[in-house]
Amino acid sequence: ALLRRSLKNDERVKKDRAVVKSVNRIEIALRK
Repeated sequence: ALLRRSLKNDERVKKDRAVVKSVNRIEIALRK
């Protein structure tokens, strides 16, 4: 169960990081 939870958390973290990267790109584009 702990391993499954860690895997799910890793997936969430990866998605969150991807979202943050996309948002940062949009912000940079808007600044220019």
